[in-house]
Amino acid sequence: MCSEMIKTLFIKILMYLLIIMWFGLPCYSQNDDEQWQIHEALTNRLSSELYKIGLLKQELEYIKDILNDLRDFQILPLNITKLNEDNMIAFDKDI
Repeated sequence: MCSEMIKTLFIKILMYLLIIMWFGLPCYSQNDDEQWQIHEALTNRLSSELYKIGLLKQELEYIKDILNDLRDFQILPLNITKLNEDNMIAFDKDI
């Protein structure tokens, strides 16, 4: 679900930036050099946002893997984990 939100957010950001780059920024475009700098800045910002989204996606994958490992831990018999049933219920609520 979070990855879908990230994809949707990225697509929206990309669409807005492409629209701005396509139509230009008339309020800032005094000459071609200035307009080129604006486009370059927007492109750099888009690439940095994409990098940040990739980092967040990677962190979410790590968290998902950890939660899966913790759920797998609950499958083991209680005498192996040395926990009683109350501890396992509390552990499950924390997950």
